[in-house]
Amino acid sequence: MKPNSEWLAEWYQHRGDLDSSIDLLCDRLDTQLSAGDFAQVDDLLRTIDLEQLGTTLLIAILAFTVAAQHKLMARAAFYDRVEQRLQLLAPTRVDELLKGLRYAEETSRDRS
Repeated sequence: MKPNSEWLAEWYQHRGDLDSSIDLLCDRLDTQLSAGDFAQVDDLLRTIDLEQLGTTLLIAILAFTVAAQHKLMARAAFYDRVEQRLQLLAPTRVDELLKGLRYAEETSRDRS
């Protein structure tokens, strides 16, 4: 598997094709999370350049990682960074966009 820095450089090039970007992201995170490679996911969350990404990809990253949040030490800080970025990108929709993505329990509760 490519190092996160190399993978990110390639991934940023696909950001104009949202479907491709989400597929690549899902594959990467699924592989790392399924393998229990939480340190690599943490590294990815720490190094993602939020200015390279739009709202949909930011929310996708949070959604893909919410179930593993208790094993991801960098996710809370990543969430805070995304929240700040969304204040710039979609200031009137921040709460709506982030609903259920801070805590896994929130997501479970919202479904009941």
